[in-house]
Amino acid sequence: MALLRERGLLTELRSRVEGVPVEEKTAFETWNPLLPDLVTLADAHQQRLLLQAFAEAVAEADSTDTDTDTGTVTEQAPHLPALHALHALYALKSLEQTLSWHLENGSLTASDALRVHGERDRALDAVHPHLAVLLDGCAPPDGRSRAPMAEQDVVAALFASGGPAQ
Repeated sequence: MALLRERGLLTELRSRVEGVPVEEKTAFETWNPLLPDLVTLADAHQQRLLLQAFAEAVAEADSTDTDTDTGTVTEQAPHLPALHALHALYALKSLEQTLSWHLENGSLTASDALRVHGERDRALDAVHPHLAVLLDGCAPPDGRSRAPMAEQDVVAALFASGGPAQ
């Protein structure tokens, strides 16, 4: 759906640019009114790339749990269910944010939109049991928590560490 939106925005922008007679306007006069549409297209492109990278990361994590010689699934890492739940939530949230475009362009119906909202709510519920694993994955390494900036008295900790002032 993200790719469909990106291509639709690009096609629309191209048709607007091609519809302008070259000899009538300068490049500035042609492109300046299109800048908001260019920003929307850039955002759609970035969002598609992010969704694609997330999907690839999930697929790679899945493949590391499969023995490539035998094709059997090894013991599942504890973070994989959390990763799958978070991926589904992110993808549905992204789709939910662009529902108006899809509805206006006919790629989704009103009943599809209602289903997206319901699925996003279910995906959110599916993430909740995995919050501890997700938060652990985002925790800074132990070495960083001993950094002077993490201390109550930053200046004293900096001097005690033999930092730049000594």
